[in-house]
Amino acid sequence: MRRLLSGYWIAGIVTAGVGLLLARIVSRLLTEPLLQVIAYIAGVALALAGLVIIVFGISKRRRQT
Repeated sequence: MRRLLSGYWIAGIVTAGVGLLLARIVSRLLTEPLLQVIAYIAGVALALAGLVIIVFGISKRRRQT
């Protein structure tokens, strides 16, 4: 069961990292302002989704102990 919970950590960290890269780096490389805003919002949403995945893994572990 511990392996399953570590999967939440890995998935959350990867998702949050991709969101961070999208919001901070990719959005600044784009030239059109509309695309910059879309990439930034999508990146922030992915970063928050990654944090939610990590929190879900933590709460699931607490319920099991």
